[in-house]
Amino acid sequence: MTLALGLAGVERDAIIDDYARTTAAMPTIIARIEAEQPGAADRWQHLATDVLSALPQTMADTLDLLESDHGGIEAYVRRAGLGDHAIDGIRRRLLEA
Repeated sequence: MTLALGLAGVERDAIIDDYARTTAAMPTIIARIEAEQPGAADRWQHLATDVLSALPQTMADTLDLLESDHGGIEAYVRRAGLGDHAIDGIRRRLLEA
């Protein structure tokens, strides 16, 4: 979602805020996964709390990395193989929704 939001021109702080809201949803997400894959939550107990949350700094660091190492989100997705048609489609769908 981060890449799509960035392609649509959503501001950095809004992307970080959107990501951070995932933390509140994690119990529901984990419960859904546990319902579909019994025992999955037990396998995650050894993970650090940070892994099962969405800390704002994690997204800020990710966006910084995309900028410093790849020239930004659009440059990154273009290097990954997305062309004008796909990028325009993502933008159009998010902006018209």
